[in-house]
Amino acid sequence: MTFLRICRPIYRLGATVYWIGILLTGIGLVVGLFGKGWTALVIGIGCVVLGIITSQIPVVHLGNEVKSIDESLTPKQASDLVSRHLRERGDDADDTEFFLGAFELVKKHRRAAEQGDADAQFSLGLHYQQGFGVAQDEAEAVKWFRKAAEHGDAMSQFKLGDCCFNLGNCYLHGRGVIKDPDESVKWFRKAADQNHAKAQYNLAFAYHNGKGVEKNDVEAVKWFRKATDQGNISAQYNLGVCYADGLGVAKDATEAVKWFRKAAEQNYAAAQYNLGLCYRDGFGVAKDDVEGEKWFHKAVEQGYIPTERENRSPSP
Repeated sequence: MTFLRICRPIYRLGATVYWIGILLTGIGLVVGLFGKGWTALVIGIGCVVLGIITSQIPVVHLGNEVKSIDESLTPKQASDLVSRHLRERGDDADDTEFFLGAFELVKKHRRAAEQGDADAQFSLGLHYQQGFGVAQDEAEAVKWFRKAAEHGDAMSQFKLGDCCFNLGNCYLHGRGVIKDPDESVKWFRKAADQNHAKAQYNLAFAYHNGKGVEKNDVEAVKWFRKATDQGNISAQYNLGVCYADGLGVAKDATEAVKWFRKAAEQNYAAAQYNLGLCYRDGFGVAKDDVEGEKWFHKAVEQGYIPTERENRSPSP
């Protein structure tokens, strides 16, 4: 416990000495070239070496502890994880204990995952995806998410939805796998069927844009609506767009304003801007320039930039 408490201060001291050494080395080199002696250069190089040695003391110590917990890590992976922790966190002993505890948790989840426990497989996938208690590895995350999804009947509805949603995101953005919109839609659909709101929104967006599935605005509205039933703000805004433009539903200015307002009141910038347009143009609501400016101002305060569609006034 005592050493854990001083790991971060030692690391910071080493880093500070290192950068002082770099500065002195630069100054010493310039002074030496002008024939004024090489003392500053020698001191600078000495500080650099001392800084490296000092900062590596906690890295080596914690790295060995990490390696003793997870033997699958290479020494470099262990030291890289420790170095990142000391740079970004590790302000006290409790924080460093939590860091070491993450490796214990990974060890526990790995043991259960390799025995076919779907919940543990999903948790291990999250560890790899986030680099928590293990070296970050998107491909390994996908592997464990897929294993968990294949045992979906053994998982809770919530965890199965999360697992399939994460897989969909991996394929959508090419994280750990080759980007594949069709495969992303497949997994978003599985998650959406488990009532996962974000997956329902992503599936609706796929139908709306024809990405990974044939464009179908009626189907998009169906999934946007399901997501709005769970309070998804992005879905509320996009349902408003569908009603404003008559996409997948009959054009209905009043209904568009209703959904824009729901999202705008939750600080969704695009909805605030569109609600401002509705007030400015009297679209689905009584024309009111003051109210319009109010919502424009709220959107601009968040740095919102209107899209090409929004630069066109909606027609009643």
